[in-house]
Amino acid sequence: MESKIFEMATQQGLTAVLFVVLLWHTLKTSNERELRLQRVIDNNQVVIDNNQKIMADMVSRLDKLDSIEDAVDEIKTTLTVATTTAATRLP
Repeated sequence: MESKIFEMATQQGLTAVLFVVLLWHTLKTSNERELRLQRVIDNNQVVIDNNQKIMADMVSRLDKLDSIEDAVDEIKTTLTVATTTAATRLP
């Protein structure tokens, strides 16, 4: 098909040949650029997926830390109440 287009362009003159060659070159480089861009997009998607997994893990760990903090606060309160109660019972 390319040879047929090139043959028809040669019959139309130098301008047509140059146009066809430039068009063919532009299409080829555009396709190559698109393939490179798609690889970059795919690689970026992998990075995004990994970051989402890391963020989910961090949120889970933060939730655990929050529950530990709540437990420590509860222990502090219990100890404060026990200490205050014991201090009031001393003669």
